[in-house]
Formats: sequence, C-alpha cells, structure tokens
Amino acid sequence: MDTHMNTTPRQSMPVKLYMTADRLVVAAPMAGLLPVDVSIEVTGSGHLIVESRPRGALRTHQLFDVEVTVDRDGDQEVWTREQWQESKEVVLDEWSTLGYFRELALPAAVDATLGTATYGNGILVVALPLSETVRAARVPLGDVRGERVAGVGHQAEKGLLSDMSTIEPPILKDNEFHVSDIPPGSAALVGDAAVFNVDGNFCATQAICTHRGGPLSQGNLEGSTVTCPVHGAQFNVCSGAVLRGPAMDPLTTYSVVVEGDVGRIEAGSADV
Repeated sequence: MDTHMNTTPRQSMPVKLYMTADRLVVAAPMAGLLPVDVSIEVTGSGHLIVESRPRGALRTHQLFDVEVTVDRDGDQEVWTREQWQESKEVVLDEWSTLGYFRELALPAAVDATLGTATYGNGILVVALPLSETVRAARVPLGDVRGERVAGVGHQAEKGLLSDMSTIEPPILKDNEFHVSDIPPGSAALVGDAAVFNVDGNFCATQAICTHRGGPLSQGNLEGSTVTCPVHGAQFNVCSGAVLRGPAMDPLTTYSVVVEGDVGRIEAGSADV
C-alpha cells in the first residue's frame, strides 16, 4: 500500500457487501476524493483493504495578498502591495477531511486480478469475481472515469495500463450500461428502459409508470419493489406485477444479459 497513506490520520467508513452467483460487490461512501487518492488491495489472506489519503485540510487562517493603487501627491499613481490575515473560528464540526481506511474479511475467495473499481458521486464500488482460491492483487482506479480498463472476468491487455489518461472508454450502445455504475439497491435510466440492481441481479422494465408516466428509475427501490415517485404506485421490477395502486396495469419487463462489466437490455420479455 501507499506508505504516505499509512502515515496520515484516517477515518473508517461503513460498507455494504453483496454476493451474487459469480462475484462480490463492495460499496462504500468516501466523499471529497479523486480516483488517484484511493488505494484498493485484496491480500493473500482474503482481506479487502481500502484506503485513501486526505485530499486537503480546511484552513483556519488565510493570508490575502492584493495590489492597491495609492495616489500620494495627486499627480501620479503608485502601486503598493498589502497583506492581511483572516482567521476563522470553527463553530460546528461534524465532518472531517481525514483520509479513509477499512479492512474487510471477504466471505469467499476472489480473483482480484480480474476485479473492477469505480468511484463516482462520492461512492466507491469494487466488484470482485469469485474463484476457487484467493488471487491477491491491487485493484487500481484509473484516470478514465475512475474505472479499470478490464471488466470483471476479463484480463486487461498488456501495455494498456502504461498511460491510463490516453485510453478512451468503450462506447456503449443505447441499450447497454456499465454494471459497476448501478450498484445494488439503485436504478438508472438506460435508453427507454429502467434498470434495477436487485441484490446483484439486474432487472429491467419500461421507464415510466403505467399510471401517469412517473419516472421509475427515480423511485425508491427496496429489494425488488420500486415505488413511483409521483403517486406512490408500487411494482415488482423483476416480474412487472402491480403491488400497490393507483396503477392497475403491470410493467413491461425486459431481459438483461451481463458480460463482464457491460449489461445489455434485450428486446424479449424477462423470464421470471
């Protein structure tokens, strides 16, 4: 791990750990960082270690340096430089700019060499494919949208990691999405469909409520139940069934195929 990170004060952060048939997914809130600040490693003993350096500290004293014009004798201008210091008193202190650290014993063996990690909106998501034995490795966050070049279960090509800043992310089709962009318990609008991550499994439905057209991807998702944000109708996002009115008609559902870190919505109805 980064020796600089080991010498700075850090704070712990809560995590959510999900397991699917083929991978573990860890999500953790880590606000105020850039991808280059984060370090992720799976050890040979099967522990996930996530840590970061502090991005910066709030200053309680700030020195201002400005130039002012002073007319001393009425016939010419003289530039002078002035400085003053402003002090700020902390009145309420409920958060910290410290770095983060969390070590987590994973419940199953994973292959970290094929893992992926993303960081967006202050949330770190690490996806690790399951394996028969632990394969230890660091899972770097690159400069390209905070993602690794390789997807889950796909080895990155040699030489591609030499300059992450020059690598363009793959262009997704209208019916495709990055798996790591939709962590468990969340939803997203993909084309004309709403995609829901139900405990690591993806379900897709029509994007709007059958009652009055509310945006379902913006509704609250609890398990497999989504609540329309407009009038509160509830649906099972995997079967499309109405669970609570005022909606009366079920949702159209679609099949979702996942290949690595890319999910694809198929035109056919989902098998439930």
